[in-house]
Amino acid sequence: MHGTGADPAFVDVTLDPNGRKPRSVELSRQLNGSHLSMGRLSTMRAWLGQWSLDHSRADGPASLARTSVPVLAVSYGCDELVFPTQMQRYAEAAGSRAQTQVLEGASHFMVGQDALKDQLAQRLIAWARDTV
Repeated sequence: MHGTGADPAFVDVTLDPNGRKPRSVELSRQLNGSHLSMGRLSTMRAWLGQWSLDHSRADGPASLARTSVPVLAVSYGCDELVFPTQMQRYAEAAGSRAQTQVLEGASHFMVGQDALKDQLAQRLIAWARDTV
């Protein structure tokens, strides 16, 4: 399936803004055409079933709403793949059980951001100690 990285928010950071840098159109084309592109390794039905926010049967926020456990929703301040409104859906689904935080400067995979990984680990430990 071609074009799985075609979200306009990848190139226009004013859409669902956070601290991410815009992806060039050329990079988007290269990633979409890569032999390792996620969409090239699955069928359209399988890809939509897992990754589409609008067509997946796996509705994360709805499933989370049916739970009763405490939730820590950590958004990465420079995440180039998961945008603030996506994280907001989960926090809203958890309602008063959710505690939200932003890890400023963190990108999606935190490559080369070892200090932020350590900071995230400390936040998770502190939250778990205080909450569960």
